[in-house]
Amino acid sequence: ITWGAIEQILLFLVSVFVFSCLISIFIRRRSVLRAYISLAVLAGSALTLGFGIAGYCLRLPESPSAGLVPIVVGAVYYAAQNFFLNAAPERGADHPFLALSQLFGLATVVLVAVEALQRLFANSIQRVVLARRRGHTVVYGLGEIGSHLIEDLAEQRRSESKRPWGMFEGPVVVEIDRENDLIDKVRDHGVPIVFGDATDERLLKQVSADRASEIFFVTGSDEANFEGVSDLLHLLARPHGTEQDGSRAGDPIRIYLHLRYPEVGRVLEVAAESPTIPRARPVIVRSFNVFDQAAQDVLVEDVLPRRPRESDEVAHFVIVGFGTMAKVLALHLAELAHFENCRRTRMTIVTAPRDREKVERFKILHPRLFPEQAGLDPWMPDEAMDHWSYGVRLKDVHRPGEDPEDRGIDFVCNGGWIEHRGAPRADDFIDRIVTLAGASRVRPFVFICKETDEENAALAQELRAELNERLQKAEAGRLSVLAYVPERPKLTRLIRDLRVEDLLSFGASEEVCSHEALTLPLQRQLAEAIARYYFEKYGGESSRFTELKLWARRSNLSAAAHLNIKLAALGKRIVLRREGGGADPLGEVPESKRETIARMEHNRWLAERLLTGWTFGPRDDTRKKRPALVDWSHLSESEAKKDRDQVQAVLQFCSSRGELALRSLEDGAADRSGRNAASGR
Repeated sequence: ITWGAIEQILLFLVSVFVFSCLISIFIRRRSVLRAYISLAVLAGSALTLGFGIAGYCLRLPESPSAGLVPIVVGAVYYAAQNFFLNAAPERGADHPFLALSQLFGLATVVLVAVEALQRLFANSIQRVVLARRRGHTVVYGLGEIGSHLIEDLAEQRRSESKRPWGMFEGPVVVEIDRENDLIDKVRDHGVPIVFGDATDERLLKQVSADRASEIFFVTGSDEANFEGVSDLLHLLARPHGTEQDGSRAGDPIRIYLHLRYPEVGRVLEVAAESPTIPRARPVIVRSFNVFDQAAQDVLVEDVLPRRPRESDEVAHFVIVGFGTMAKVLALHLAELAHFENCRRTRMTIVTAPRDREKVERFKILHPRLFPEQAGLDPWMPDEAMDHWSYGVRLKDVHRPGEDPEDRGIDFVCNGGWIEHRGAPRADDFIDRIVTLAGASRVRPFVFICKETDEENAALAQELRAELNERLQKAEAGRLSVLAYVPERPKLTRLIRDLRVEDLLSFGASEEVCSHEALTLPLQRQLAEAIARYYFEKYGGESSRFTELKLWARRSNLSAAAHLNIKLAALGKRIVLRREGGGADPLGEVPESKRETIARMEHNRWLAERLLTGWTFGPRDDTRKKRPALVDWSHLSESEAKKDRDQVQAVLQFCSSRGELALRSLEDGAADRSGRNAASGR
């Protein structure tokens, strides 16, 4: 081995080391890494040929006998030999440029070989890497929700550390569609993708699902999500292999699945936490629905800051459209929009003629949403019906329901249905909205929930522009227009960038289904705290939340979802303490405020029970009857005490959670993390 060969080897190793350092420091995205590799191969090839040609020409005698063309051809041929590692220059005839040509040729071949081997054995390498994953996140389904989850996880990683995910770290995606347009976007973050069906039990082992910290089933198919969770629970019931992973054997694995009807997920929740089934690791299952998330989010972010607060004010919600979002929104507003004004909510649902069949089915499922009296004006209902005491009759408030003449509350919202072909563009519809805005002590909200994001955004902007002109002429009051835009973030940003007062958008999937929004367990924790508090005070079947009856669990979850609205009556909102800044103490809550919040809770409970089929009568849980389905003034002291006790349970919860902080509620929308925490997500 000559000193020249040693010099070349050392120079090559130094070059590879410097190149690797540059990649590790500056390159974090997969697409950029591949671009740099391609650029390096191209540059290496060019330098190999360039130095080879130059070196061949420069080492020739001063007066070459051959012509110019043979010299150039020979130089190119020799340089190409360097590129293919087939050059053998004569001893003593080496030139520095030829050495450089050989060096760059070797480096280029190595880069090409590494990339080829990686592509050839990518699946095998990925299986080996995934087999060593521990405490990672697995996302089944690369749709809107799945891609936003990956974006959030990548952003969290960037904010927590300047170092990209290592080979054995980071999330894993399982996707069935190899032509999915979002694949490259996810791979840019260095996230591996395993192609297969969520219902394939073999994939659970391939992605080390039994050793993950959290798993999301968001495939877009309820059947696939449900079956995937069932298979995972079955896998975890077999204590194989987890004994050797004792460092994490006791950590729970959290499973989140998207279901069109989240109530179905309660079956999996109970099965996961059943003490009769031994599991290798504790399991927590939570189901969610993108429409529920959006409805709860818009109530916290947009409606709450603009809510009616005085006892003579009332909110009037106008919902245009009758798709899935419109139905869910109507039920959420009816159940949770109960403020310190302590009045019924007014609501007008505007449907198209083609929606008649859907409307009739909805009325069968929820017959007590609106009053059944004929001749009522859904646009301008009777003001007397805003009061919860309307129509209530009790001969003896201490023994409600025992007299045949006794009558409790039988509807939730004051308003009704309107069938309109041209809403919201039609002049008569706009005239009605202007009249609403001009009504004394009414706070109107118009929700546009048509078929597509583009249609909703365009209609909302047109309606807002038309209303601005007409309301100014009529000197009418304030009115908010909200467009449902879940899947077009650019449209959402456009509406917000317009900065038109009271023109809002809601339902953006990257907000309502962010990683933080889905994994914050505050709503569930508060519901469990309320259940325990009631069990300690009044007894019951069980103190375990999962062992309660379905209607009892749902009632506690609904009460927990109302948390932010209760706190707003105290001028507070709840945020995550890690946001920094000071926190306001809860302080001593005046008795008058406690009484107001107890009344708000009772009104929420009334709406929840009426919407789920309960009726007035002597208590009978089997037949869904309760004597407490009356207004606050007719409520017995023992029943009123339960509402006051729940207020105390909520206040204790807010004061005892170290990760939460209370702050003053400012006029305007709460920030994203604040409303996620407040809504219990």
